[in-house]
Amino acid sequence: MTLQDVLHLGPFNLPVRYVVFVLSIAVGYGVMSAVLLRRPELRRRTGNRLITALLLFILVWKLEPLAASLLVGIFGGRLDWSSIFLQIFVPGGNLAAFLGGIAATAYLGAGLFVSKIENRPDAPLGPEGADQSGGPPAARLPLAQSSLALAAAIAPALLVYIAASLLLTPHITVGGGSPPTGVRPVIGTSVGDLAPGFDADALSSGRLSLTGKPGKVIVLNFWATWCPPCRAELPDLVRFSETQQTSRIEVWAVDMTSSESSVGAVEKFARANHLRFPVLLDRTGTVAAAYKVTAVPTTYVISSDGMITAKQVGAMSPSWLRSRVTATLR
Repeated sequence: MTLQDVLHLGPFNLPVRYVVFVLSIAVGYGVMSAVLLRRPELRRRTGNRLITALLLFILVWKLEPLAASLLVGIFGGRLDWSSIFLQIFVPGGNLAAFLGGIAATAYLGAGLFVSKIENRPDAPLGPEGADQSGGPPAARLPLAQSSLALAAAIAPALLVYIAASLLLTPHITVGGGSPPTGVRPVIGTSVGDLAPGFDADALSSGRLSLTGKPGKVIVLNFWATWCPPCRAELPDLVRFSETQQTSRIEVWAVDMTSSESSVGAVEKFARANHLRFPVLLDRTGTVAAAYKVTAVPTTYVISSDGMITAKQVGAMSPSWLRSRVTATLR
């Protein structure tokens, strides 16, 4: 299991990395609450700050793709509001996480600065009065105590997240086109497996097949015209395909044709959205079944040796796509 793997809970698909993130936050909050058990006012104020910082991180992380799409539309001279608002389905990438981390850290830092000002001898006493445990007034919590309270939550959360990430990291990582010496690869749909072979009709491209060693990196994206997250990430796939000035990479979009109203609808959608890469028609669902697609979009990155080097269930961020393909090319 890798941090790109997904837990299938009935009709829901929950990325493992989200579970690890939530678990680490819960552990950090629990440790902080235990440490400050006898300081209810400090615990309450620290908890409020942490929750607000977490919400700020999630907001920035989630809205970054929408903001990026808006900027691309403005500077590209083509604003498509329906496409822009669909970006809400796209998860934030590394840049979004970095910006969210900066925003959350800045908020927590500002809170500590306020604590320092409130702790001045001439600062007015807050309306809540003294702490119930007999500690300092609620409005005059010392900076050192506020800092240690935050550290009591953040440090355990980071340790749990890092430890879980290391434990879940597979032996075969992104970028390895071949399995370790002595290990015979098997055909499957996990990272490190040989990609299942198939052949299917493609719009304007005849019939395409994937067997053995394709000789180039294949980005295999399963999608459908009725799927909002699929439509949200397609502009990124188009831009990625257009910016690749190399014959070593190809994008193949496998349409779930068995769930579409007609092939004509797929052709019309492909023309309207400028899909110049091959659009394969999975008329009977056999290709999706071979790749165990339980939700769309689902994306695989396949090396030139035919090995699966990355997998994403759900919409992918542009940074995820670039980083996985770049690592596979090495």
